[in-house]
Amino acid sequence: MDTDNQTTTIEAEEIETIKNIKILIACSSAEEDSINKILSLGIEAERFALSESLQNPQDAFSMKHLKAAIDYAQEGGFDSVLAIDSKQNKMALAVRKSPKDAFVLLSFHQLSTLLSALLLEDHKNLSCEKSIFITETINKIFERAEKQVKTLPELVSPLSDNPNLQSGGGEEVLYLSDNQEILLSGQENSLDYLIGRLLSAEIELHAAKKTLFDKLMEIYQSYGFRKEKLMTGDMSTASQKKFFAKIMDTLKKKTPEMIGGSAILSVTDMAKGTSKSKISGRVTPSEYPEMNAVKVFLSNGVSFIITPIGEKIIYFLVIEGPLSKKEEYAKVNAAYDARMVKFIGELNRV
Repeated sequence: MDTDNQTTTIEAEEIETIKNIKILIACSSAEEDSINKILSLGIEAERFALSESLQNPQDAFSMKHLKAAIDYAQEGGFDSVLAIDSKQNKMALAVRKSPKDAFVLLSFHQLSTLLSALLLEDHKNLSCEKSIFITETINKIFERAEKQVKTLPELVSPLSDNPNLQSGGGEEVLYLSDNQEILLSGQENSLDYLIGRLLSAEIELHAAKKTLFDKLMEIYQSYGFRKEKLMTGDMSTASQKKFFAKIMDTLKKKTPEMIGGSAILSVTDMAKGTSKSKISGRVTPSEYPEMNAVKVFLSNGVSFIITPIGEKIIYFLVIEGPLSKKEEYAKVNAAYDARMVKFIGELNRV
């Protein structure tokens, strides 16, 4: 009996089984090129036809679009759900917390964080240009890698219509827009390349009985956990404009000591390009782009940007703090959600 040969055969079969992850690809159009490239990685994949497509550049994948696909994947034993809209350079990813757990739909902040960490492993000259409304965890990741990251008031959509972004001026640049587009310059099929990088990582993690959620938790444990929420309010009437203008003016000129029981640490007037410490009174140049906005940091780990855009008032609210282990995520995430809802009410009483 050829025991050595039998062992080799069994090991090969085990490796093949480990690599054969199962992906549900959710899309409203055929996306044949993307699906074929996914299949070429040796991944078992099935297409799920979405009943509702992204209608305009401001749309992004959400549970409204993906609930049916995620339910189908849960019942069918899929490892992850990947939503694709190649025309708009948009994707979304739902992953399991562990190989047998329920799915979690990652936010664009989380997906961008994952991709940033993975790309920097392979692209040693990578830089990033991102909207101010995209997580600053990305700034931390690039800065620790001693790579450049540039934060902008906005990246004009659609990104694919700008040939300068496609080429990156000959440099490798990861672009992240506030409309949740993602583009890597220098790649002919940027979205397919990024999908391939994510799925290659998923194959490796699957072999260790982990998921991309585990990778995300490792990043949070290294850089701190951040929860981001972008909210809008109506500002179409004169009284509403006056109300929100007063809030911004108060924050800049008559800054209160506290909001909701937490001390204000600093206020940045992004139009003037200055940041004032409430502790020392020192005024320093702002590190943020010039725009009609105010950014405030509080002692409880909360920060926010408030800015008028058209007939809307925009709140970009962030809560950050430590996350020591994966098992804490659900509890901390839910607590941060509750704090955000409460905080907006407190802010509107400034």
